Amino acid sequence: MADREDQTLDNGTSSQSTLVVGAMVLGVVTQLTTPGMTQFAGSLIPWPAYGLTVALLIASSPRHRHFASVACALALLIGLAPAAALSAGGPAHLLGAVALVVAQGLFVTWLYERLAGRVSPLSGTTPYAWMLVAVGGGSLLLTAVTGVTMRFSGAGAATGYSGLALWIAASSSGAALVGLSLALLQAGAHDRTQRRAHVAEL
Repeated sequence: MADREDQTLDNGTSSQSTLVVGAMVLGVVTQLTTPGMTQFAGSLIPWPAYGLTVALLIASSPRHRHFASVACALALLIGLAPAAALSAGGPAHLLGAVALVVAQGLFVTWLYERLAGRVSPLSGTTPYAWMLVAVGGGSLLLTAVTGVTMRFSGAGAATGYSGLALWIAASSSGAALVGLSLALLQAGAHDRTQRRAHVAEL
């Protein structure tokens, strides 16, 4: 079983160079879609950010998970900074938004690997179904925790926080973008591997 899982994960998507490229795309998409695709008035987080972050974290191998988390956090900080500069919350709002997205991505990834093992969601119907379960369940739990935090801190009233809107955005973004993003990451990694092999032959 362990050999099959290692082989499934060894698709090139977990390399640091691939994760860096993915994080750059995350930062650009985040900046271009904020605030146009946020969930409620005062929210900094655009819809694509949830799914793209989960995809990068699932694509990362356990030994690169910390690197992927930092790369996602930096990409989100850069992507959200222009909108945060215009928001009432300022730096605290920015850091809270980044922490929420990364924490949600890490929890969904952890839950997925507990359910399906360390295999790619694209390796079969069952792993893909477990990925959808992890996205929906993980987003629900993080939304509940965030709602409690917002309520006791008073930040919810200031930002117009809506737990339902946040859960719908996070879960639908994950369901729509994780599979597609993983497929693109694998295709890009495969192309780079072929180019390196061709150069080595020359």
